[in-house]
Amino acid sequence: MRQQNIKNLTTEKDGIKLLRRKIDKFFVPSIEERKFLYEISGIDYKKYSRSIDGVIPNTSHFDKIKSPEDFLFVEIKTTKSKSIKKLPYGVFFGFTKNEEDLFKKLKNHG
Repeated sequence: MRQQNIKNLTTEKDGIKLLRRKIDKFFVPSIEERKFLYEISGIDYKKYSRSIDGVIPNTSHFDKIKSPEDFLFVEIKTTKSKSIKKLPYGVFFGFTKNEEDLFKKLKNHG
């Protein structure tokens, strides 16, 4: 794995921890949960299995999710830069081609 990828994964984990503290319902889905969410959203799991980082359900419990309107997919972009005080000014966060393709297919919410 490229060194930059390793650094990105480290800061991504920090982003996940922060979202868990700030948004009670945010969670990282298990493989089975992710497959279910992709299936009801019409997304090819094999192609996009690693293209989202988490989910925010609009329901009280995961088992109550029945359609894509019941949750939001979350893609996390983070940085360790100390000079970033306000987003998005002067900041670039790149998407992978798979992430871009996936999010172009989905209806944007929120």
